[in-house]
Order: sequence, then structure tokens, then C-alpha cells
Amino acid sequence: MVTPEQSTDDAPPVPTSAAEFFLEWPLYKPFPLHIKQNVEAPAILTFVGTLDAYCMKCERETVFQAVNSQAHVDANTDKDGLVHHAFTCIRFGCRTQLHFALFKADKWMSKIGQHPSLADLASADLRRYRPMLEKEDYADMNRAIGLFAHGIGAGSFVYLRRVFENQIQKAALLATVDKGWDQQHFDDARMDDKILLLRSHLPSFLVENRVLYKVLSAGIHSLTEDVCLKLFPVVRTGIELILDEAIDRKNAADRLSLAKKQIAALPAEMKSGASK
Repeated sequence: MVTPEQSTDDAPPVPTSAAEFFLEWPLYKPFPLHIKQNVEAPAILTFVGTLDAYCMKCERETVFQAVNSQAHVDANTDKDGLVHHAFTCIRFGCRTQLHFALFKADKWMSKIGQHPSLADLASADLRRYRPMLEKEDYADMNRAIGLFAHGIGAGSFVYLRRVFENQIQKAALLATVDKGWDQQHFDDARMDDKILLLRSHLPSFLVENRVLYKVLSAGIHSLTEDVCLKLFPVVRTGIELILDEAIDRKNAADRLSLAKKQIAALPAEMKSGASK
């Protein structure tokens, strides 16, 4: 067990906030309650605040207010047992609830159940990316989130890396019509260089943060499960930001195309209007 005297370098990963614990922390992953860097652990046990989370009924991000918290549990005693937290969506007429079951034992704590599940909440939130992803990529994102929810780190990175690689391949297909495109040079290049070669066809966020691929590869080949689980939310956010920018680029292109068609039609409409 980690003691307060141990350095933070030797300590296991811990949630940095109540929101991270409830909405991102995997099930059955314990962490010590009494270590210096884990100032949030007592606050999690007695949390009575709000969470920003996806509401399955409202189908949007909303605020959930704590309605049933066992705040009498003293995180600084040896009392062990179950702690239940419930939160209700505050949107008028909704009343959808989130439920979390925590277990405190021997100065450790873990989340042993929740409804809706992490995977359900995350999968619902992923729906906005459905138009931008191929069927298999969308399924891989869901698989990655499901594995993470069950405490599987390296396995979740496998599916995230596949999604990342497929974004590169889609851009490479677009680049084949570019003047001077050298397919053999592209095929022989490392991923970092491939991204630079495709920078005019990729979201700028991906180009600027191409280190994400190295992190994903390290997660599969060398990083520990704990490190993968700690990095997963950051890497997932990075991929979602890539998809967000791709959606914005597509929407801008669609608006530009529509505007060009409408402007091209103006002379005919003006002529028709003048002759009346």
C-alpha cells in the first residue's frame, strides 16, 4: 500500500476530480484514499455537487445535480462499506438519473457499478461523429471506450490507433490526385512524415499533434495498463478534436459550394426579375 511518505513518482494513478472519477474512471480500479497528491478522494466520497454529463433522454450534454449522497461517510476513518451516489438531470421535465456504487475498504476505494454505464454514456456522445466515420471506425471507437470502461488500457489503444490510421488513409486517397504526388515515397515514409506529406488534406490539429500516434503505438507495445488507462481520456479527446475539425471543414466546404451555386444563379434571377 502506498503511504503518504512515498513520492508521487511511486504512487499509483488517481482521479484528479470528482467528475473524472464518476464519468471517466474505470470500474473496479482501486486507488488509495490517503496519499498527498490525492486531495480529491475524501471529496469524492462525500460529493454533493453537480456533474456535466450526457443525458440519454435529453440527447445532449446537461447538468446533473446530486440528490442522494451518503455524505455521512467519513473518509478519514477506517469505516468500510458501500457508498451510493445519485444525480438527476436538472432540465425541466427530464429527471433522468445517474447512479454510482462505490466501495471503500482498507483505505482504498473503487467504483463497483454505475448506470448508465461508462460505455453507454460515451457511445451516446459519439453519435455526433457518426456522419464523419466509416462504419468500422465508428464501431472501433465504441470498442475502445467499452474496453476502457472495463479497465483494459492497451486493448483500447489498439482500436483508437486503427481509427487514427484510417483518417490518414482517407487523406492519402485524396492526395493521389495532387500534382507531383509520389505514392511510393508516401508508402515508405514513417507515420510522422506521412502526416506532414498530407498536411493540406488533414485537420491542422492532427498535424500539430501528430505525437498522438506515437503515444498510441507506445500504449500497444510498451506502456503499462495503468499508464494506458491514465492517458486514454486525453488521447480520446485528441481524436475527437481531430474529428470536430474535420466536421467543421466539411460544413465550411458545403456552405462554400452552396454559396457559389446561389451566386452563379444571381444573374439569371436578376434578369428574370427585371423583365417583369
